Formats: sequence, structure tokens, C-alpha cells
Amino acid sequence: MMRLLVAAFLAFMLATTGFFTFLPSAAKLTTPLVCNGGTIIPPQTITRKSKFYCEKNGQQSLINPFLLLASGVLVYTPLLYLPLLLIKPKQTTLGGKQPKPAKADIDARNQIQFARSTAATANVLDTEKGRYISSNGFRRDVEVILTLDVQRHGGSSYQAQTAWMVEELQFARIAIGNTIAVQIDADDPMVIYPSREFRHIKYSPWYTSNYF
Repeated sequence: MMRLLVAAFLAFMLATTGFFTFLPSAAKLTTPLVCNGGTIIPPQTITRKSKFYCEKNGQQSLINPFLLLASGVLVYTPLLYLPLLLIKPKQTTLGGKQPKPAKADIDARNQIQFARSTAATANVLDTEKGRYISSNGFRRDVEVILTLDVQRHGGSSYQAQTAWMVEELQFARIAIGNTIAVQIDADDPMVIYPSREFRHIKYSPWYTSNYF
């Protein structure tokens, strides 16, 4: 739509008699519409009131400026619109941000990242309801922000906070005080995934992904 508006605007600018005055050859393209079978005679001098004439069979007649303008729009709009169609627009969103990646791409990337994670256990220290809710038929997933005491298999422990999309029927499994199985991201130990045994729980920023 934007391309059409830009092309129409440019065509309108080109179609004015003032433009044809400064570039008389441009008016020649409108000959079949305003002077069919004849020749367009440009003005001798360049003024704001310059006039164009149609010479046909040895006679000259004044070309109506409105007819010339309308004809210019019809001629130049397709000529300008075609190049605009050939220009591929940049796929960016407001503010120059890149477009959101496709779900399939996110899923593939997350599957690889999850496969590199390491198994661990965690004690649930605190839970807090997040902002996001996802409903699908009879299922309702709610974002839950968990504060965890993560226990590595090597014996060391640390606290981390993570957000998971949890089905309401599964809330009891992540209650405060429970010890749950988790996966630690290979690149950032503060990123904690739900383990594969939590088949109804997904890591919140990637909740559209399916690890199972």
C-alpha cells in the first residue's frame, strides 16, 4: 500500500504542467491521450502559466492542463510503481528491530540448546505468578517465577531465578519446599530449564517450544 501511495504521489508531481515545462520531453509520453495522431508543442518560454498545444493536421489547439495532468498520472504511475515493486523492503519492525523469528526456528534452536544442558536438582524456595497466561482448550498455562536452590551433581549449589509456563494442574509439583529435577544451560548456569519429566511445564521465554 505504501509503495502505491509513493508511486501515485511521484506520478502526480511528474504530471503537473510545471514539470512538463522544465522537461518538455516528459510530456511526449502523454501524446496518445491528449493529442492522439498529432504532436505536442511545448511552450516557447518557461513561466508559471506556460501552455502546451496539440498540433494535428497543420492546426494547433490548446491542451487542457487538467487533461494533461490526468494523463500524466495514468502514464507515470505504472512507470514509477514497477521499480518500487522490484525493491525488496527490509524486514524490520518499528525502531529498527529485527522481525520475530519463526516458531520452527526457535524450536530447533532451543532443542539444540536443551540437549547441551546438564541434569541437576533444585529446591523450590519461592514461587510468584508472572504476567503471561496461555489457554488452549481445557488447558491453562500460567507463568510462574521460581526462586531455586540449584544442586549440582558435583555437590556445589547456588540460587537462581527462572520463569516457567506451568499448567495449573501441575502447581503442586513446584510447590515451595519441593525438590525437583532441572536442567542447567550449558552457556549460562543462571538459565534453568524444567527437566524432561515435567512434560507439562516449559521454560517461559521459549514457552512455544517443545522439548519433549
